[in-house]
Amino acid sequence: MATRRSQPHMRYPYGLALGLMVCVVGLLITPGPYHRIVEGGEDNEHIHRLVTVIAELALLPFALAVGLDVAIAAGRIFGDLAAIAVGIGTTAVAAVFWFGFPRLYRRQTGEQEHAMINS
Repeated sequence: MATRRSQPHMRYPYGLALGLMVCVVGLLITPGPYHRIVEGGEDNEHIHRLVTVIAELALLPFALAVGLDVAIAAGRIFGDLAAIAVGIGTTAVAAVFWFGFPRLYRRQTGEQEHAMINS
């Protein structure tokens, strides 16, 4: 059985996906040492905000890396055009679930609280 060799131009998406995942890991590791070194291990509002912001920042490169990885796999099976479509679709679905739905939820919750305060 002959194996399909990867084309040389496919090294770039592999490298980009790996680089994005390294960024994600770096972002997710950051709050621990910061909490220990800067805050002296104390819990406060600042560290909670920092962890939340960094976790949200890590989602974007993670969504892009997942989209690239899925596109690479789909490209080997279905071809380049399908790989692009599947990769973009995967990234879009991840972005909607991680960014779109929470924003809608916050807006809806804010409107409900505003209506309760004004009534």
